[in-house]
Amino acid sequence: MHALFFAVDENRYALPIERLVEVVPRVLLSSLPGAAPFVEGVFSYRESPCVAVSLRRRFGLRPMRPSIDEHFVVVHGRKRILALVVDRAENDGIVDESRVEAPAVSVRHVRGVVTLEGGIVLVQDVDALLSDEEEAALDATLSASVRRMP
Repeated sequence: MHALFFAVDENRYALPIERLVEVVPRVLLSSLPGAAPFVEGVFSYRESPCVAVSLRRRFGLRPMRPSIDEHFVVVHGRKRILALVVDRAENDGIVDESRVEAPAVSVRHVRGVVTLEGGIVLVQDVDALLSDEEEAALDATLSASVRRMP
């Protein structure tokens, strides 16, 4: 599997490259009132609203102040384009699928674990980042926000 590697806190992740749209520097976000706590906000991405999901908050980690060092990893989510707020996008590379193992403990957003040179890498499950209920709530929040815009 061709993958993009990124870091959140002390953990390294791999994201299948076919889900990647692009990596962009952090941009200023507009608030999205009523959104889940892990939604940092929304911004215009190629003239469409794009929701920024903080992976730190989604994973229950301590949030950090926004930094110009952070990146948005823009991905094809299950129902929409999402911007994943990560600490650092690293590089791309190949992960041998035969070496990917099921996680020892079930974690909703991780589909596998692989040991590579440099340590353990968690294989991200983009489709599991948002539940159906969270997707529906985002739809309602985005719709209400668009109606309030001048």
